Amino acid sequence: MQETVPQAARRAEPRADGRDAVLSVGAGPAQLPLIRAAAAAGFAIWAIDRADIPAAADLLEAHLRISTFEAGPAVAAARAHPMAQRTRAVIQRTSGPALATAAALAAALDVAGPPAAFCAAAVRKSVLREAATALGLPCPAGRLVADPERDLPPDLPLHRGLLAKPDMPLRGKAAVVRLPAPPAGTPRAVAALLRDAAEASANGKVEVQDWLPGQDIGLLLLLAGGTPVLALAYDEIVAQQADGSVRGLGLAAPATGMGAGQLTALALPLARSLGMDRGFAFFSFRADAGGRAHLYEANPGLCGDGIADLLLPGLFPGFDPFAAEIAAWTGGDPLPAGPLPAPGPATLLGTRLLPGDAAANAAALAAAASAGGGRWTAAAA
Repeated sequence: MQETVPQAARRAEPRADGRDAVLSVGAGPAQLPLIRAAAAAGFAIWAIDRADIPAAADLLEAHLRISTFEAGPAVAAARAHPMAQRTRAVIQRTSGPALATAAALAAALDVAGPPAAFCAAAVRKSVLREAATALGLPCPAGRLVADPERDLPPDLPLHRGLLAKPDMPLRGKAAVVRLPAPPAGTPRAVAALLRDAAEASANGKVEVQDWLPGQDIGLLLLLAGGTPVLALAYDEIVAQQADGSVRGLGLAAPATGMGAGQLTALALPLARSLGMDRGFAFFSFRADAGGRAHLYEANPGLCGDGIADLLLPGLFPGFDPFAAEIAAWTGGDPLPAGPLPAPGPATLLGTRLLPGDAAANAAALAAAASAGGGRWTAAAA
């Protein structure tokens, strides 16, 4: 059956000026800094976004009014659009199902863009676990619960400590919860928590992982030709809520317990095996009491959490991560001024960038955790 271009995707003829173009998946507030950087680099921009007038509307040469979650209609419309012929790359600053759309668009247009295999591992926790395990990389042991309504495994080892996560999360750490051990962890109580996680998952499935005592550590890589030109490890600071759920508080960089080199040795084989060879990529690890890092999350592109908007410019004055991302995906030099200097310690708490590491800002972190009904201590949680 021949694919047709949805009526909602059509608009007046684009302003054809012959410039090379980039296609943005999304044109809302999150994508606006990336789109501005592309415009500053001289590219024409067109975008997929379901909004009638997205935040970046004034910067777009063409706008396809399609949800970023609808890969099929987006691909059909993009293929038929005249700007496809001069598009250099698909750019994105998104997560979840929209990542799959970005990968599908890049493949369909045969241009640079986030690779499908890496996006699949980013979108689904179970796929990442399988990919890491196949490479022999340490990751939390886990299992996929396909239907929490009917498929509650009778042999879940709750006494060991387990963490339930949406397999295909729609929003950050929503519904990520530590499952209670017996006697509180009754089948009914566990089933209710698994259902909550399933409702927060785009595919209705839940990844149940061994819970590892330790510290959450993130790694940022900026890749060019498969080689890191920037690597930054940072502590991920979370609050433990009374109900066992986890809430993100902030970040502290550089990480105090584990170096970027050690984490890069784990992350880079995964990135390369899944075709991720350029642009920013983010990885999350759990460092256990023995100092071993376990990979549990990976994402392409400039994520949220204030890293691109606040943390990186604060750590590296004059560095524009959005310009670097555009350069990396369009064949430019992401660090034209050369390697960045080693940064001093800083802690990102909400929209505030505070000097010093997490321990130096313990009072502010504890207050922020308490205000949300949670708890934070400098000790690993």
